[in-house]
Amino acid sequence: MGIHVHLVVWDPITDEERMLPLPAQCSAVSIWWTAAVLCADAAAAGACDHLDCHRRHFVVVLLGCVLHGPDAGQCFVCTYASKTAAWTEPMYTEQQPDSLVVSMVSALVGNALYFKELFGSRVVKYNLELHQVSLIVLPSSIPHCYQSDVLIATENGELGLAINQGSKLCFWLRNQLDDACKVRDEWQKPSRDIEFKTLLPADAALSKLYLVGAAEGLGIIFVRADDVVYTIDLKTYKVKKVYEGEIKSIVPYMSFYTPALEAACTGGEGPSVGGSNA
Repeated sequence: MGIHVHLVVWDPITDEERMLPLPAQCSAVSIWWTAAVLCADAAAAGACDHLDCHRRHFVVVLLGCVLHGPDAGQCFVCTYASKTAAWTEPMYTEQQPDSLVVSMVSALVGNALYFKELFGSRVVKYNLELHQVSLIVLPSSIPHCYQSDVLIATENGELGLAINQGSKLCFWLRNQLDDACKVRDEWQKPSRDIEFKTLLPADAALSKLYLVGAAEGLGIIFVRADDVVYTIDLKTYKVKKVYEGEIKSIVPYMSFYTPALEAACTGGEGPSVGGSNA
């Protein structure tokens, strides 16, 4: 009996689930893939305030990599739109690396979605507007190791990279500069390194640190110290314990709620108008 694999898009607010078939390209055993879910507004315009987008259409971006065979090393992207209930034809990278396995954690910056290579120093970029896939090679000055870094979408609309380097928290920013009518990438290190021991509680397992996620556009990363997960605000360096348990990655869910309605349901007093992202 064959094994049937499906994608499931889940709305934590309504507890609704929508099952999606995998595109035909992912039916082969030699394909490795990961995916990201975007609200339709963010996929079309590169930004959304997430006030009520959980009730609207969504887009799934699936990144696949061919691991074996004559096409080994090729990367492709397919997108699924809930409005049409169909997958697009795959779009392949022009570059062909030897092999590429990326983290399931992604970053949406402007009109592009980025995936970081899990075991190396490359980033896959998918331009949502132009429907193009490309590879970004990180400079040799940026170290890389398994689960030691995570891509970040900053509040200023820049692509960032947080790194655990020798129990220090390092941060890099990517700038695209127009040099004689040519676009060139530069990665800059805007801040000093911070010792994790000065950020995390004294009993945190500093020898077992993993960067496991980031909150879109908020400058917040998730760090797992052994089996305890903390959030670190990269602006204020405030730390908060949020979870206990061994996990490999975190994909934060952003939505909107009205404190006045919550207060009315609990019998408390709240402001007549208000709201916040959570």
